[in-house]
Amino acid sequence: MDNPFRLNWVKGWMFRIVIEGANVYIEAHGLGISISTSLLPGESPKMAADRLVLNEDKRRRSLHNVWLRRHNDYYSMPIE
Repeated sequence: MDNPFRLNWVKGWMFRIVIEGANVYIEAHGLGISISTSLLPGESPKMAADRLVLNEDKRRRSLHNVWLRRHNDYYSMPIE
């Protein structure tokens, strides 16, 4: 596996394996942000990268849904 590496099913992200002391981390760079997570026991770097991007996608989707609700509530208020 090359370092940095990419996943075919995740476009726009680049991943890197980082070793600090006794800890192994996966860093992800994409969509204008940089995030990282530790490698869990028995987990491959590709699985950790996939988990990292999935969690970020869930977080962004949740924030977007909150924004939509607030936006729709604002425009559905009666005009006085």
